[in-house]
Amino acid sequence: SGRSGALRKIMRYANSKIKPCTVKSLEEFFYKSEKFSEKTYGLRGLPQNGSGVLYRGQSNATWLLETTLERGAENHISFSEYFAFLQKMNLPALDFLKQIPPVAFKNDFEVIDKDILAAFAYVRHIGGPSPLLDWTRDRDVALFFAFSNIPKMVEDVSIFIFLDGFFQGHGIGSIPRVPLIRIVSREEVNHLLTHSNHVLQKSEYSYCFFGGGNANVVFAPHEERLSMEKEMPALGCSLCVKFVLPVSLRKKVFEYLKGKGINEYTLFKSDGAY
Repeated sequence: SGRSGALRKIMRYANSKIKPCTVKSLEEFFYKSEKFSEKTYGLRGLPQNGSGVLYRGQSNATWLLETTLERGAENHISFSEYFAFLQKMNLPALDFLKQIPPVAFKNDFEVIDKDILAAFAYVRHIGGPSPLLDWTRDRDVALFFAFSNIPKMVEDVSIFIFLDGFFQGHGIGSIPRVPLIRIVSREEVNHLLTHSNHVLQKSEYSYCFFGGGNANVVFAPHEERLSMEKEMPALGCSLCVKFVLPVSLRKKVFEYLKGKGINEYTLFKSDGAY
């Protein structure tokens, strides 16, 4: 039975391209996550945020690290296709996009305009398909989201830890047909059409794409890039690790978060949350 249980766990994470690290206690998670996060000091670029480390909590360990756009798309979606989709959406907040001509990229290191990122962020906020993936700079906030609203029958949750700042330019360097991850900084986020909760939750966004030279830059899955460990042989680690924690830790986690003053109200500031 032990072997069959191990096999089931392997199959459970088979679809994910990011290496899972299973921990059995909160203390073990803190220790191993800190050890992994310390590797950011060996990165060759400048971190986008103060620590160079981003976190994301998910309440089901079987879920992939994917954007809302990836969840609804079978194949890679080009920038021009997605931009045309946003222009056709009947949302007053996005009317300004109808005045923007088709966008062409000179190379894959060119950043997406802040106004267009604002549209991506707005669509993400209302739950629509967006190429932006949201992260937090606070590990405790990621813990909160991992252990909140856990679906029935779920045995494990997950917390992804991403080491930012591999190259200057605040992204992981790209070569043709190899995806690039770019972080949307706090300064950029402050100008986006996002809710004030973004500040409370110490959030940042990232998007992943490849290509260049025309409007058909293509959005790619984050896991497609983060599964490539060969770019950091000196550190002997991947750029992103998926920590898997048992649901049985939920009570202990929220006792810990209570001591840190992290709860539904402090992260959402609404009467309903209170």
